[in-house]
Amino acid sequence: MSINKGYLFLLPWGLTNIGGVNNVVKSLVQEIEVDGEFTPSLLVPSEHVSIDSDIVSATKMNIRYPSGSFFSLKRNLIFFMFLFSQVIKIKTFLSKKNISVVNVHYPDLSCFLFAFIKKIGVYNFDLVLSFHGTDVRTISNSTSFENKLWQFIFNQSDALIFCSNQLKQSLLSQWPKYEAKAHIINNGINKEEVIDKSKHGNVIIENDKKYILSVGTLGYSKGHDLLLEAYSHLPQKHIDQYNLIFIGSTNEFTFSFEEAILLNEHKDKIYVFKNVNHKNTLRAIGEASIFVLPSRAEGYPLVILEAGVLGTPIIASDIGGIPEMIQNNINGITFQCGSKEQLRLSLLNVIENEPSKNEKFVEKMQNSLTNRTWEDVFLKYKVFCITPNKKN
Repeated sequence: MSINKGYLFLLPWGLTNIGGVNNVVKSLVQEIEVDGEFTPSLLVPSEHVSIDSDIVSATKMNIRYPSGSFFSLKRNLIFFMFLFSQVIKIKTFLSKKNISVVNVHYPDLSCFLFAFIKKIGVYNFDLVLSFHGTDVRTISNSTSFENKLWQFIFNQSDALIFCSNQLKQSLLSQWPKYEAKAHIINNGINKEEVIDKSKHGNVIIENDKKYILSVGTLGYSKGHDLLLEAYSHLPQKHIDQYNLIFIGSTNEFTFSFEEAILLNEHKDKIYVFKNVNHKNTLRAIGEASIFVLPSRAEGYPLVILEAGVLGTPIIASDIGGIPEMIQNNINGITFQCGSKEQLRLSLLNVIENEPSKNEKFVEKMQNSLTNRTWEDVFLKYKVFCITPNKKN
């Protein structure tokens, strides 16, 4: 009895993490299971992370890879010493799972061995790299040796998938020879599922006051400090009218951000909620008066699609793929990335708008979300990435 072809996700962390990349992978896993052609599984190339998952078979494996650092001679010697044994280990794993597609999300050099296995021909599969934002910027800042490793990986890849045109152009500006392999597949949204989850979420703050909300990792890249400053310089009447709420996971910048809140004169109106589950986050988005994403770096943020589905007016920085999602003053408002003053003026704009204008923003955003389901996304993956359907 033959088993289904396997579809392997390679991710640098476990699905227990909170974040947009994980939500993309989870959504694709669900669509693969519904489609029925493949059996999905997850591999995390480290033995030092949690991989608990109730939606997909998950494995962690310590995968060595070469380093481009000047001081990494010892590490690279160890990599080559164990190269043969690692190839056998990964090849055995791929064979056991009958893997037909290896889809790397948020690619780093841990996918080098998979490219090497393809090159030497010990196991045949399609290698697909899916980029989400910071991964592209990291590659762009690689050392010359790392660039050679990435060129090898790109040469063995069957498709390079980008969630926005901006990300695609950013990588191709450095690697134009891979244009034929590069495809844009915007992130999807299942409207009914988002609405249902939001209804089953718990209220995160027990008061009836209006609030401005931002969701994302509580650190520098999400620009929460910009929103804190912009909010603090609103007229007092608006600060009295609106609380400010942040929801997100933590990183090395979180402590300093929380310190800034404690020093803020309006600290009693500012709330931070850490590691909130997805249902509760969706409920908070749906009940917010304004959703703000002041990021300094972005790909194609799912949270904007979620805010659009849930009918919350959106303000966001004009960075990454956001201008491909929001047309300024048509289905939301964008402001110059990094500008506290433009963000403050954008907040004033939405707060002081006639309700009908904000309702028009919401209506236009919701109209833009037609034909954006995760089923559509996975069908595009099948067309662009899976060997029988590729047109090279």
